[in-house]
Amino acid sequence: MRQNYYKHQNIDDEIAQKTDWTPLWPKVGQQSRLYKLVQTDSNRIEYHLTIGAKIFHLFLCVLGVCFVIGVIGSYVVQQAFSFDAKLLLLIIGLILVAGCGRIYFSGSEPIVFDKHKGYFWKGKKGLNRTTYEDPMQLNVMMNQIHAIQLISKKVGGGVDSFYSYEVNLVLKEGKRLSVVDHPTSFLAKEDAQTLSTFLGVDIWANLDPEMVYQEV
Repeated sequence: MRQNYYKHQNIDDEIAQKTDWTPLWPKVGQQSRLYKLVQTDSNRIEYHLTIGAKIFHLFLCVLGVCFVIGVIGSYVVQQAFSFDAKLLLLIIGLILVAGCGRIYFSGSEPIVFDKHKGYFWKGKKGLNRTTYEDPMQLNVMMNQIHAIQLISKKVGGGVDSFYSYEVNLVLKEGKRLSVVDHPTSFLAKEDAQTLSTFLGVDIWANLDPEMVYQEV
């Protein structure tokens, strides 16, 4: 059964009083859904990249490869570019491929809650880490998770600004760990409810429009 849902102003909890309520990643957000929460069995729940995110990232990788092939082909067949121009375009194409590949594989890193192992971890090396220095490669014992924290934030400025919603873990020591970002409060709340039920902890939310945090 899902635990209690509290708004930021109404939390009567000693740990909440020493917990930071500004976003963990104020300058980073999501405008589209990247992750979907999936319960693989009664003891394990994890995030998977959405099909749309996989297609988009793979499309960019393929685009980069095609760009590199096109540059090489144009030079070999028609010698359309000078050697210097070809080298520059080739480097640009390789950077595009490498960047897109990095984004895809970093997005595919596991984000897992496992009751059998007793841990929450992020990243393929997460279970072997003993510190939180790398936010993408970490772990924490699940019995140290005290609450789920939801925070609204406004990313960017002017016409390019957008709202994003963090799903964070609050540990018993008051420290926070990022789980995911979502483009809508509905998705953030939906994940929080699932995690709350699975972990048996409360949800703490700062999602009121007038309380949206903006980085300046």
